[in-house]
Amino acid sequence: MDCFSAGTEESSVKPEAIFVLKELGIDIKHHFSKKLIVYVDQKFDLTIIVFYEVKERCPYVSGKKCIHKSFENPSTTLGTNNKRIEAFRKTRNEIKSWLEREFIDRSSNET
Repeated sequence: MDCFSAGTEESSVKPEAIFVLKELGIDIKHHFSKKLIVYVDQKFDLTIIVFYEVKERCPYVSGKKCIHKSFENPSTTLGTNNKRIEAFRKTRNEIKSWLEREFIDRSSNET
């Protein structure tokens, strides 16, 4: 399975995202932000949009199936570094749990 990530605007990968994914053994420090336009000619089997504001700003997607599943965007959290880390950790955990329920658990039941 190949996975891709993009957004409506290019930006730097947030240090908080790098930190909380590293807690799970996922190293994204060399990743970079890409705009959706990079994938405009690519056809996907599945597209998942995880933040509501992305759905509103870019309602088109290229793929056989599209799922809109909104989570709180931790990038909008203000406050101390610890508060921002906790927001990223919360969203990471919610996305991870949702993916496991929707795709891993479901595929196990289909076999």
